[in-house]
Amino acid sequence: MLVGNLLMHAEYKRRWRAVKDLRDVFVRFNQATGWYQQYDVQQHPWLLKKWLEYLHVLCLEQFDADVWTTMLAAHKRRPELSAAALKQDGNVAFCYKGMKRMFTDEGVVAPPHIVTGNKMRFSKLDQLLDFLFLWDNNQERQGWGARPYRLILQKSFEFIESQLGYRRASRWLDEFFYLVQLTHWMLPYPSNKSLIMSTKESHSKGLQGRMMWFSAVFTDPSLVRLPFDEPPRTVYDLVYQAHRQSGRAGGHDQAWETTALMKACRRQGLGIQGVDKTAEHWIAGRTSAGTKGFVPVWERGMPPRLAMRERIKGLSLDKLDGVMVAFTQEGSAVVVKGVQEEDCPVLVGRATDSRHIPDFFGEGRERRGEGKEASSPQIN
Repeated sequence: MLVGNLLMHAEYKRRWRAVKDLRDVFVRFNQATGWYQQYDVQQHPWLLKKWLEYLHVLCLEQFDADVWTTMLAAHKRRPELSAAALKQDGNVAFCYKGMKRMFTDEGVVAPPHIVTGNKMRFSKLDQLLDFLFLWDNNQERQGWGARPYRLILQKSFEFIESQLGYRRASRWLDEFFYLVQLTHWMLPYPSNKSLIMSTKESHSKGLQGRMMWFSAVFTDPSLVRLPFDEPPRTVYDLVYQAHRQSGRAGGHDQAWETTALMKACRRQGLGIQGVDKTAEHWIAGRTSAGTKGFVPVWERGMPPRLAMRERIKGLSLDKLDGVMVAFTQEGSAVVVKGVQEEDCPVLVGRATDSRHIPDFFGEGRERRGEGKEASSPQIN
């Protein structure tokens, strides 16, 4: 009887955590929509910039939380996470360097299992991001289509559209995808039934099922040289160069304001799909190993960190209100100095300037270059 009660208690705690996560993110979202009215955000460019940035980070934070929850569930079925990974408690840097000691394979610490097969469902990053994040596109996502990160992204888009118009909302969503590209170089490889697929398991063959990951690699030959070339030049180098040319004080590894990061990286040639109309150069990281198939390739180094995320992490609702008050004070200081913030969003549409969401998806895919071959250097 005691064992049964303990199991029921553990299940109750698991379900409560799921409900609590959903509740918390929507409470914070509702708080943010309240700020929009309370502080008349639309009339203050600096405040609008920070408010849109907050929504970006809220959605990114929830995505990471849902991925971590899925990893824990997979680990419960088939233990794969290392002791060090479990101690991280969800604080994951989604790149090879940040994840290379998070897993075990037959009891030995191992890097993530990167998908490299020749029958990959997703060979380009934009295809993967559309499946992970977009809604109303008639694709089955059994068991994970209503994850909090997906719902909060949709609600954020719809609220921005209702207040600022379709054009500004679509721009915000394009920027969200851009931030995912810049900060997540290792992403879950999903299926119609699971947010993170697992490899086949065979006890007779000694095969342990492992979580599957998509290694996103930027391959624009005019900007990067992959590690097979000498010397290599990767996204890490582009972000480092972006820091040096941005005039930011401090080291290159300090956290970025999102608008500053996007602006600096665009100056390095890392364009925003749907805004800069660049071809899709983010692809699945793999290279041919001849008759042995493919071997994985990954971005080196660590992706940039976001200052807003570090500023709001773990804060109560009252303290988040205090952060918004601080934003208004910072905005007032900008106005007093007579400085026109170059990064402040000025593209503000009317609430009536809207279209149906399916139209956006069609246009978004077209703008991101769907159906076009990615131009990439030869890395065979």
